[in-house]
Amino acid sequence: TLALRARKVAQGPIEISLEVKDGKVTGQMSMGGQARPVNADIGGELFADGAGAHFAVATLPLAGGYKTSFRNLNIQTLKAKTLQLDVVGSEQVTVPAGTFDAWKVELNSPDDGAKATIWIVKDSRTVARVVAVSPQMGGATVTTELQK
Repeated sequence: TLALRARKVAQGPIEISLEVKDGKVTGQMSMGGQARPVNADIGGELFADGAGAHFAVATLPLAGGYKTSFRNLNIQTLKAKTLQLDVVGSEQVTVPAGTFDAWKVELNSPDDGAKATIWIVKDSRTVARVVAVSPQMGGATVTTELQK
């Protein structure tokens, strides 16, 4: 399964350790050594969550017109959010690693307004480019591209 079972984050003074089971998330969040327990009902399975989310999306049966939705965890609010996925087409994408025939995939969250466009190489299912817009960061746009 590609359903999220656990998530660990360590960034500077922040440490998060979560387990997901039976529609609940449990664990601990700590900052500067002060721990806070986590116990939240999220109402179901989570998919493609965290740093490797786009790689999980690349495993889906992508094709022109493919649409689905899935749930992620908002780590700040500890609430589930819905993401809507839409394969909007096929196009050539050029990144430092080369030019590839790719699926253009759009992800949108009606819950918090987050948006991302992902170009996934058709034959290898490699993520070639991601352009994400974060409303939580004042509408900042982050672009990542495959280097080699």
